[in-house]
Amino acid sequence: LVERNVVLREGARRGITVPFAALEEEVTRYRADFPEGGLEKALVQVGMSAQEWRERVRGSLLYRRSADAIASSLVSVTPEEVAEAYRKEARPAGRPERIRLRQFLFESESIAESAREGLRERFRGGGDSGAGGVDLGFFSKEELPGELPPGLFGMEVGEVSGPVVLDCSVSLFRVEAREAAGAHTAESEEERIRESLLAARREEAFRRWLSRAAMNASVRVHAELLKKLYEEKR
Repeated sequence: LVERNVVLREGARRGITVPFAALEEEVTRYRADFPEGGLEKALVQVGMSAQEWRERVRGSLLYRRSADAIASSLVSVTPEEVAEAYRKEARPAGRPERIRLRQFLFESESIAESAREGLRERFRGGGDSGAGGVDLGFFSKEELPGELPPGLFGMEVGEVSGPVVLDCSVSLFRVEAREAAGAHTAESEEERIRESLLAARREEAFRRWLSRAAMNASVRVHAELLKKLYEEKR
């Protein structure tokens, strides 16, 4: 509890929030693990409302986003380290054509359809064209997730798909960029290698920070509440 509150307070200080689109993406991911109607049945069995469950999902996501922001601020990777990692890798000579996708989530098909042209215009106009969307990264044709329309790969850069119903959410997908097939180079692999190196360092750096922060935290224990929580857990 102490560690969780330390992380959430630091996240609040940094202005970390959970946008609607991010929460919907997380909810959709959870729902995918259940058959149709299965999640609702599971919630009934544990006596939890759908709204309470969504709030718990939001809290969990807020913690992870806060922890990621803290960890990312603690580590870095130099260009020399990226270059050295690239030299040590044995990668295939060629890479396939790829597209970069951004997902926008909506509450209904009608709302999504009305937003399509605006998303096209925002892309053409530049600026904060990704606001409210989730960057899914690059996919080759073979890597494109099966639940997404295969026609996405044939779309032009800046083009927006029609509404796509995925479980209980409705999405639009926009092609942000297209990367031609070609040979692997240090430049084309830089982002992937940098992220790989950072990921390996974030966890260790975050644990060190959290240990120090929790140790220095001012903690007030409400004995009666703690006892009540303990008894409820039993």
